[in-house]
Amino acid sequence: MAITKQQFLDGKEFTLSGGNYKLNDGGLSILRVYRTPEGKEMFIDSEANVDKVGNKIVSTYTFVFSRQIKHRLRFEDMELYNPIKK
Repeated sequence: MAITKQQFLDGKEFTLSGGNYKLNDGGLSILRVYRTPEGKEMFIDSEANVDKVGNKIVSTYTFVFSRQIKHRLRFEDMELYNPIKK
């Protein structure tokens, strides 16, 4: 199930391209959540800064070797993270 804009803004964890992510508490950046195969959280790292949150797209940017990289993420491509209960 695709994530909604409100779930994104609420900081709900989502998956995108095989990774887990969530919006930080201040809403200024997206964090990557690293998990074990069993789903236990190992650590969290900064992935990208948030430039703008629209109705369908989140515009992000980051810097790599002093070069700015911009990317646009669509809510329809984000899946709400659903941990597997064992």
